[in-house]
Formats: sequence, C-alpha cells, structure tokens
Amino acid sequence: MAISISHAAVSESGRRFPANEDRWLADPDLGLYAVADGMADERAPQIVIEQLPIILRGSTQTRETWSDPRVAEQVRKALIELSIIIRDRSQANPEEPAMAATVVLALLRPNQALISHLGTCRAYLWREGFLEPLTRDHSLVQRYLGLGVLKPEQASQYLFGGGPTSFLGMKGEPTPAVRAVPLSPGDQLLLCSAGLTQAITDWQIHDLLNQWKSPADACQHLVAAAKEAGARDSTTALIVAVTGS
Repeated sequence: MAISISHAAVSESGRRFPANEDRWLADPDLGLYAVADGMADERAPQIVIEQLPIILRGSTQTRETWSDPRVAEQVRKALIELSIIIRDRSQANPEEPAMAATVVLALLRPNQALISHLGTCRAYLWREGFLEPLTRDHSLVQRYLGLGVLKPEQASQYLFGGGPTSFLGMKGEPTPAVRAVPLSPGDQLLLCSAGLTQAITDWQIHDLLNQWKSPADACQHLVAAAKEAGARDSTTALIVAVTGS
C-alpha cells in the first residue's frame, strides 16, 4: 500500500499580545513538522523554524537512516543545540527581553513518527475516532501532579500550567522528551501550542476532530473554538494526515 502524507495548519494571535508569537513548520521533504510557541514574543519561534530543519538535515542525513534507533538521540541533541543557539543570541543582546520558546515536533519515518517536545506544546494522535495524548507537559503543574502536591481538579487554576520547566533558551540543558509512534493509514497527528489546550479541553478537541475529518477544516474549527473560549495566548493547530491507496 502506498502511503501519502498531507498537512494543514492555522495560527492566530490571542488576546494577550497583538502579535502572533507562535510559528509552525512543515518540511515534507525532510518529513519534519513542528509548532513553536514563543514565551512573550516571536523571535525564538522564528529561530526554531529557520534553524531546526538545518540542524536535523545534517544530523539525520538521509531518509534511509531514519530507521536507525540512534535518530531519537539525534533529535534530542538537535533540540539541545537549538536551545543553546537561542540562549546565546539572547545573551548577546542583553538590552532586549530574554528569548525563549516551547516546541513540539514530529519527524516522520517509514510507518512511524518520532515525537519530541519541550514545554507545553502538545502532540495528539487521532486514530479511528479516538484521541490519544502523546506528550506530557514539562510544567510546574505537571510536576506537582506527579508529586501528589496538586489534585487534577486543581490544575486548571494555574494559567499555562504554572509555566514550563524545560524549554528552548533556558539556563542549563533542557531535557527533550522523544518517543516513537507507529502510524497507519487514516491516522492524524495534531501538533498544537499551549494557546489551544489552555482554552479548550481534550474532550472538545476529540469531538471537533470527529466532527471535521478534513485537516484544513479541523484546524480552522479548533482555533475558532479556542478563540470563542477566550484564548489569551496565540493559538496554533497543525494536523499531519496519513492516507493509503
């Protein structure tokens, strides 16, 4: 069976800042899709979409090498390198506000995707009408939930998860999470910024993806639902669809 990949994305500014501090990336030749969420401005996400394909193209080499399990480690190293680039550029201009960003990416391989993230951007798998979260936020709230300090019903009280604990441009070395996800025809990957998931729930995302099967329509309605719910932050939804023929 021949497998084909398509994508769609929608990104709009929120109420908190007039500019859209999100950026998204689709590089079908490299099989790379990503969403970056700027922490206060768009400079760091812009660096992400400019530099990430260059770094990964050099480290993953060719499509034939992607089945090598060492590619996951190369993805981790690429995000660490990108974090250093953003931090160094920020420190070189101390008169400007510090630059930082969170990110989620999917690097597609034969019948599989490598999902990696830092911070509160998320990835989901929609398969046969069911939505599965693929990432767990690097945030203070998630840390407190893991320690039992917070109860799940208390988490919504904290805007943006209380802030990310691992992100691009941070002091020290970030800790990217990387996982492999098998893909089948009919699957859709949703990559999104925190503006979406802070405004609407996973159940709402599930219902909208089931209602709107076209990636373009789904992205439009996801972002529209977030805006209607009063999204304060920029909102980006990128859907990568796998089809077979």
